[in-house]
Amino acid sequence: MNEEILKVLNDIHRCQKQQLEMQEQALELQRNSFEFSRQQQERINRIQDRAERLQESSAQYMAGLRKSAIVIIPIIIVLLLSLGWIIFRFF
Repeated sequence: MNEEILKVLNDIHRCQKQQLEMQEQALELQRNSFEFSRQQQERINRIQDRAERLQESSAQYMAGLRKSAIVIIPIIIVLLLSLGWIIFRFF
């Protein structure tokens, strides 16, 4: 009878040990998954920051072009009209 109890207790101990090992493996997998997710989130944040900087830079560039166009386009129109006037004046 004692041997049977001892055998059952050993089986229980072995099963508990296996269960603990499996839990350790599951925890390690979760840690790895969490670390991967954290790294991905950091990468996403870096990409988002870079995209925002590019967008700001592009907006500043476009604002400069608009300001330049306000000055350059009237000058071009005046030059073309002057050229047209000169050409038609002599013909």
